[in-house]
Amino acid sequence: MTIDDKILENPVLLLAARSWKLNHNIDDKIFQKVFDINLKRYDCLVENGYNVRILGVKDSKLPRQTDAKRYWAFLEKFERERPGSTARITVDNDEEFRHLLWPCDIFQIFGKNIFAFPGLENLAGKILNEVDIDADITPSKLGDGGYIIRDGNILAISEAIKSSPELKNLSNYRIHILPVMTNKQNYVLYERMNKLQGHIDVEINQIDSKICVTPEYYAAFKRKINEYVRIVNHFTDSKAELYEIPQKEFYWKAANFRTMHDKKIIILDKCPKTANWLGSKLGPENVIALPSDNADFYFAGGIKCRSNLVV
Repeated sequence: MTIDDKILENPVLLLAARSWKLNHNIDDKIFQKVFDINLKRYDCLVENGYNVRILGVKDSKLPRQTDAKRYWAFLEKFERERPGSTARITVDNDEEFRHLLWPCDIFQIFGKNIFAFPGLENLAGKILNEVDIDADITPSKLGDGGYIIRDGNILAISEAIKSSPELKNLSNYRIHILPVMTNKQNYVLYERMNKLQGHIDVEINQIDSKICVTPEYYAAFKRKINEYVRIVNHFTDSKAELYEIPQKEFYWKAANFRTMHDKKIIILDKCPKTANWLGSKLGPENVIALPSDNADFYFAGGIKCRSNLVV
């Protein structure tokens, strides 16, 4: 089936499989605890009507620093306990494996346009084939979801990709550029944003014109963020509102929630204040809090970074 034929009748949420490094010394008790958390996430999403697949490797050699025993055990145990729950991809090299841990950064779908981050077109194609989509894929930095936040026809992108030529294909979006910290005097934010090559999606996100922002990002770019709020308010039917995420919840990547195709969001349960604020604006039934696993902040990304929505 091609992307021209459908918006998927039942969109697929891809969640990255949990991975461990060899030096983490994970014992069986910790492994079981982490597995149970991830199983609860899966069950919660399925109970809410979502088609979920755990994205992992099939028949491939893993990087030397990866605890292969635990990685394979996680996937195999998941498939045993929830048959049909995994999507197994053959990776050709360590780089593809590393990116498989960050599904959001491999490809993005904008209607009939599918963009894959340059060099990851082959990996994107293998993943899409796993969910029965065969379509042309265009290499572009627009394929990396870390540079992008979407809300209806509002598309906010990192200034790191503002020159992407493929933006001309997205004329149905109102595009706004959001800043990246390039001044080392603000060292914390500089390190955070530049370590991720200019990603914005752990600093700011929005749904239905309700904008969540981290304290450091807002303090550094208050004028530009306030201008962005005014633009969103002007061009959308919903009143734009800004919420500054509590510092404690930044560590669980509160801004890195994922918006689903039905306009519900999924967020980690370690972010209750952000979840409650969003629930007060969207309706509590539209906010799904998932159990939190250390990987969500240890790997410097939250639930959006560790997933992708094929719709």
